[in-house]
Amino acid sequence: MMGSMRDRFIYVVPSFRGEVLNFDGKTFKSEGDRRDALDGATDDSSRFLNVALQTAPEANGKRICAFGQSRGGTVALLLGIRDKRIDCVVDWSGPTDWLYLMGTGGWTEEELWAEGIRTHAGVQETGGQISRGS
Repeated sequence: MMGSMRDRFIYVVPSFRGEVLNFDGKTFKSEGDRRDALDGATDDSSRFLNVALQTAPEANGKRICAFGQSRGGTVALLLGIRDKRIDCVVDWSGPTDWLYLMGTGGWTEEELWAEGIRTHAGVQETGGQISRGS
């Protein structure tokens, strides 16, 4: 992604609660409830950054950029708001209206999925955010 400059950066890649991270031929499973997708993931990312800065003395704690795609983009935005050390955020298609669009209206998650698939729902229609979202 960074081209010829990629070796000039330290990358910290978190795995969100309850999720699996595959890296360099290894699989890591994070503890926790994956449904704590935004608030908990943001707290975890901030704590993970603390550990990274403590264990990588070559890291410049005054030049931190949070990058995320999809849900990670929303987490990056939240992290940028909550953690004053971060002065750069790159949000690549993060669902900033996720909470509004994910309202269940009393439906179970299974019913939302089924309805979104059955009707080929658009993003702002019932079940559309979860069936077409990332």
